[in-house]
Amino acid sequence: MSRIFNADHGLMRWRKSRTWVIACLIILCALEISGCSMMGKPPTEALANAELGLRAASEARAAEFAPMDLQSAREKLEGSKQAMAAKRY
Repeated sequence: MSRIFNADHGLMRWRKSRTWVIACLIILCALEISGCSMMGKPPTEALANAELGLRAASEARAAEFAPMDLQSAREKLEGSKQAMAAKRY
């Protein structure tokens, strides 16, 4: 059996993926805006989760497979800790 090439199929897939990306961006923006309404509370839970994630990555040998990413995550976590100590959240 021969397959008939449909040029519109690739375009439809691109449009569907583009729709999903736009939908995800809208949801992320809504979450970001709603997060701004909680600005009075320190993000201790988020900081603790970040520390746990960093520890798990270290135990999973991330330093061996992705050393730059691990270092970047450590620097960002340290910056977050400093910002939290200065009450910039």
